Amino acid sequence: NCNYVLMDDLDFNDATAQENSSNYNEETGWRVIGKATTSYFTGSLDGNGFVFKNLRMQVNEHYVGLIYQSNKAVFKNIVFENLKIQGNNYVGALIAKNAFNTSILNVSVSGIIQGKTYVGSVLGLGAQTTLDQIYSNATVIGERSVGGIVGALTEKGTLSNAHSQANVNG
Repeated sequence: NCNYVLMDDLDFNDATAQENSSNYNEETGWRVIGKATTSYFTGSLDGNGFVFKNLRMQVNEHYVGLIYQSNKAVFKNIVFENLKIQGNNYVGALIAKNAFNTSILNVSVSGIIQGKTYVGSVLGLGAQTTLDQIYSNATVIGERSVGGIVGALTEKGTLSNAHSQANVNG
């Protein structure tokens, strides 16, 4: 239950960060935050107008995105540029699956997101989740439940003030 604020752009291509992190693999890219413990992210992440650049995750696994899953979390002011995320089911730049009771506000995404089922540029699957002021011009590729912003939004989830110029195939 921590709160995080970006204080500068975060470039995932940075060689020093890659060399000094146990969460980076040269072949597959960065690991999903929280997946190893299957715990929920319950705090907040404020991008503060800064950019997550060049995030790459390319694995033959389910649940691929910056965050594994969230509950009662807040994500705001987040920009993803030039990302490449590839997985099987439940794939999204910000959250892979189970965004329960989560608020996602003022988020934009560009890059490529690819999976099979529940694939979206911001979120793979959400329940009781609010998305507001969302923009995507990503390429989103999948087979079922594929969307320019969200793969699937259930249980009274809402999407408002959203604009997608995403290229969606699926």
